[in-house]
Amino acid sequence: MVQLNFLFIFAITYFALATAKCPPGSVIRNEKCYKFHPELSPYGTANLSCSILKGQPAIPRNHEENDFLEQESKRHFRKINSSDAWIGARFPQNGSYSNYEGGYADASADLYCISMEIKSGFWGVNVCRNDISKPYICEYEVPVNTVAPPTLTNLTILDYATKPIRFATVLPYITKNPSAAATTKPLTNICPAGWLHFNGSCYQSTAPAKFNWKNAESYCISQRAHLVSIHNDDEFKFVDTEFDKKSNCYWIGLQAADKTQKAWNYTDGTLYNFVRLPFPTQKVLDSRFAPCVYSCNNYFTNANQCEAELNAVCKKPVIA
Repeated sequence: MVQLNFLFIFAITYFALATAKCPPGSVIRNEKCYKFHPELSPYGTANLSCSILKGQPAIPRNHEENDFLEQESKRHFRKINSSDAWIGARFPQNGSYSNYEGGYADASADLYCISMEIKSGFWGVNVCRNDISKPYICEYEVPVNTVAPPTLTNLTILDYATKPIRFATVLPYITKNPSAAATTKPLTNICPAGWLHFNGSCYQSTAPAKFNWKNAESYCISQRAHLVSIHNDDEFKFVDTEFDKKSNCYWIGLQAADKTQKAWNYTDGTLYNFVRLPFPTQKVLDSRFAPCVYSCNNYFTNANQCEAELNAVCKKPVIA
């Protein structure tokens, strides 16, 4: 009986640890946490909000997940003046699940932002603009507990007959048992999912989400990265080949070092030692224009205002 009581306490502790890092108010289903945000936001803001806690806009992967999100949206968004909510779905590829109204979406849907109709669960295609705001759903992986689930064997290390144990002292006793040793997940990739590797760095496009330059850098920082720095022709060709086809024009991390705009530096602290300019006679970025740089049509330019909404490319070192 005493053992069962302790097992009950251990089970509660284990469950609490397994859910401790889900955002407050999340709904847990099938090893994922879902957070339903009623605040009306552009897709870029929603994407940034989800990513801060290492999540993403929710992606329904089958009919059951879609039904779950539909029902929970009705519950969480019932007082919101919006017919749909942002999700993270994309144009279906390789037989992946989709629920577009009418059964399909034009291939250009991959360039836009997807929402779910709260009433029906059908998906819709939206232009990614800052003046289009909706509630949104974030999706997170349930944190994997590093402590093994409690068993009756684990309990044999406890001298509970002479040492009453308070709830807060359970963990130190569990971890004394070799069977409860912390586990580590082997690295299968040197870059996180959704990032591409090139020459010691990981790269990710924000497409279809668009940001102004400052918010683009903030988004990259939330991913433990910075706006991309480009240091040679090979790197430029890689970034341009992989991301220009998705983004057309995209922010990079190059910024003016001071108000004169005679010197430039990268937000990641690396050296500004390479530039691709539109005219053979042009040697430097034009100091009359904006103090922030983007890549467009195979060259660097600062001809746009820093408040312009563009896609962006983030860059960070490979996983150590």
